[in-house]
Amino acid sequence: MTDRNQSDNGYDDLEDAAKEMGDAFGRVSEEIGQTISDVADDLNDTFSIELSDLSKAMSKAGEDVTRTLSGLGLSKNSPYVLSTSKVTTNGGVLLLLGVLLLLFGLPVLFSGLVSLFVSLSYAIILCAAGLALCALGVALIRRGNGLREFARVIKKVRRKVGSRQAVLVRDLATEVGVASSKLVAMLHDAIDRGIIPNGHIGYGQSGQMLYLTDAAWMSAQPYGSKSPASSQTAASKEASPDAGAKPDASKKYGPGVPEDVAELLDECQDSVDAIRTAALKVSDLEVRSTLESIAKKTDKILGYVARHPKTASKIKHASSYYLPTTVKLASSYAELERHSAGPEVTSTLAEVRDTLSMMDKSLSKLSDELVQGQSIDLKSDMKVMRTMLNQDGLSGEDDFSDGDDQGNK
Repeated sequence: MTDRNQSDNGYDDLEDAAKEMGDAFGRVSEEIGQTISDVADDLNDTFSIELSDLSKAMSKAGEDVTRTLSGLGLSKNSPYVLSTSKVTTNGGVLLLLGVLLLLFGLPVLFSGLVSLFVSLSYAIILCAAGLALCALGVALIRRGNGLREFARVIKKVRRKVGSRQAVLVRDLATEVGVASSKLVAMLHDAIDRGIIPNGHIGYGQSGQMLYLTDAAWMSAQPYGSKSPASSQTAASKEASPDAGAKPDASKKYGPGVPEDVAELLDECQDSVDAIRTAALKVSDLEVRSTLESIAKKTDKILGYVARHPKTASKIKHASSYYLPTTVKLASSYAELERHSAGPEVTSTLAEVRDTLSMMDKSLSKLSDELVQGQSIDLKSDMKVMRTMLNQDGLSGEDDFSDGDDQGNK
């Protein structure tokens, strides 16, 4: 019985404590509410501006701006650039997460610093955890801000481009208010994300261009998306009665070209097409020119090998290693150009430029080696011909002088 009474008394104490806490919380809430109300009244007395009038004025100004832009034809968004609202939302979420991590990490870090006077091991753990949270928070904030800035710029691009299918990058950068190099990187990112689904960046007669449709991109290319040789190959495949059958080497490269040589030439031609495609994505004019030179020299080499199949062995290394590696280097260069120019990226780009230049010079040497055997044969044939002409008395000026002497006699 005594235990039960003690239990009841305990419950009564808990009830009383709960009531007291509730009353205290209510009083605090009322005080906070009254304080906020007083501050609001003070602000209202200090700033005697009617919010309703301000709202009406802002609405009217917005309508005037919209009407003006519509009259100028500038408010129409491009149908070729999609909305960036999803990117903006993602950036906002990352920004919020970063702020929360900072708010949580800073107290942990502060607790770790305070714990240095109590327990060193415990303090190290807290400091490490706090630093990690703060570092992750800062990284998320930077990433979130970057996404929001990207969305803001592409939104401007969408508005400024309008109905145009092609626009000069430097003019667009001026309209948007961003440096050309930074805008190019953002445009590449927008194309990769599918925000500009049919977008391409290349070079026209006036400079670097943004093409927003496949039709505009194809019309700007001298040979479409493929080289003349590859287009001819594709046409021959379509004309074939059996599209899946292997084309006859004699029809493709001419009579006397064995199947293995034809396969070798096909592999090289595929690499040449890939090099040309990668060159269109490179912003550096010098590197782009080097890649185009590599493609042209390789085309000439392949043409010579097709006419002289016995020289095919000299391009096996080019087919299996040099050309595929050139494709990889060109694609990597175009990708690295889009990133911020840090010391590691700058050093790598310089090495790639030097390597591509070496490849270009090596192709000139390979071309000379291919015709070397033919030159030796020609020199041998010319020497034999001169010898026979001399033996038959048909080669020199002496024959004509003898004829003249006989005429005088």
